[in-house]
Amino acid sequence: MLAKWFLFTFMIAILAAATACAPSLTGEEVISMQNNNEATVEMVPVPENPSNEVGSSAPFAAEGESSVPEQLDDQQASGVSLVYTDDTYKFAVEYPSDFTFFAQPADQLTGLIPQPLAAFRFTNPQAAASDIAELEPADLEIRVYDAMNAVSLEHWLDTTRLGGEGATTKAFETSHVSGLRVCAATMIFPACSYLVIGADRIYQLIPVNLAGEEMVKSFMLIP
Repeated sequence: MLAKWFLFTFMIAILAAATACAPSLTGEEVISMQNNNEATVEMVPVPENPSNEVGSSAPFAAEGESSVPEQLDDQQASGVSLVYTDDTYKFAVEYPSDFTFFAQPADQLTGLIPQPLAAFRFTNPQAAASDIAELEPADLEIRVYDAMNAVSLEHWLDTTRLGGEGATTKAFETSHVSGLRVCAATMIFPACSYLVIGADRIYQLIPVNLAGEEMVKSFMLIP
């Protein structure tokens, strides 16, 4: 028994000395235990520390949560705008960047009285994606007419009878233009529109909601 105890003590001492002399593990070394209880060293790649990368990281998303930022709400989205400028008809207007803009084909204007020279529609994305998008009213429609040598908006209205019998008018003014707000006496939709006179053009702005009214405020004439 004494001999076995000395042998066991001797083996412990040898193992301790070997451990002290063994090289320390580097960042690419890990110890794995095998079934035979022998310790072996294997090399595995160590990923780079992302905190050393230039830039910023997205917030951590807990399980069941999304790290994608929420979409802007309608009020915030309306703050992101584009400006449509028409050098032919000499006007500019600001509209939300997610709206659809297009000029109406000439053949769609022939049934209108008075007949516009051109018409432009600005439509929100929900209405534009509708199966009946062509029948949906635009948030704002701008129609451009020949002024026909009119000396005033009142003169032009008397000539064209725009708005029909019994239409009422009221002066309006924005930070860019002034003109007349014309409301039809009949129960048609939209009932009211805004008229602005330029050098040789009359502009009719037809909003159907608050978004359209906001675009009216940005309308301006350009040289």
